[in-house]
Amino acid sequence: MKKLINDPQNVVAESVEGFGWAHADLVAVSFDPDFVSRAGGAVAGKVGLVSGGGSGHEPLHAGFVGVGMLDAAVPGAVFTSPTPDQIAPAIAAANGGAGVLAIVIIHVVINRTRLGLAIRAVAQDPETARVMGVNFERIVMITFGLGSALAALAGVTNGLYYNEINFGMGLLLGVIGFSAAVVGGLGNIYGAILGGFLFAALQTAGAVWFSVPAYKDVFAFAAVIVLMAWKPTGLIAEKSAERV
Repeated sequence: MKKLINDPQNVVAESVEGFGWAHADLVAVSFDPDFVSRAGGAVAGKVGLVSGGGSGHEPLHAGFVGVGMLDAAVPGAVFTSPTPDQIAPAIAAANGGAGVLAIVIIHVVINRTRLGLAIRAVAQDPETARVMGVNFERIVMITFGLGSALAALAGVTNGLYYNEINFGMGLLLGVIGFSAAVVGGLGNIYGAILGGFLFAALQTAGAVWFSVPAYKDVFAFAAVIVLMAWKPTGLIAEKSAERV
């Protein structure tokens, strides 16, 4: 026996409830609708970070909620995206007055819309996508525009946090972001999120262990190089199908 299930219809709600009881010092669990948020509520002045997605074997992404990580997580039904009725109160719970960056929006766009289907088709096989009637040039331009908009949002929030904006502020952040995406797994949104958390943890560890602040980046990049040597595809490899 691998697991105990009282009722398949309630497996997600009961799993989240058990997670809340086990980690009551870190998270708060809301029911009707179901979502998990940081214990103690939103942090004033902080940009809230919300994630959401379908539940697989367990609603695992709820485990990323906590200090220095997600402010809220919205578990959908098994293999089903969360509903707007769940997402809206989760965003409200994570809102600290500086706006909310909801990863779930990107997840929904990529996985639940015609535009997302076209983006994935172009990424997987451009020639076949053209044959099937996908406007290749238009989709590429939209994808670059979407990525640029997200980068602009990150730059604005970073500038507001540090009260400083300059022409070169995005250089190091861009390198860090790309490194995080590579170590997490290119082509996987959740891999990029995991890579970002991992890189931040490495920087924090470097800042604690070394007296020179600049060494934290050296330590983090060195650790990323070691990780890539061990697992070149990233922590969460992109799913691929072999054509025969």
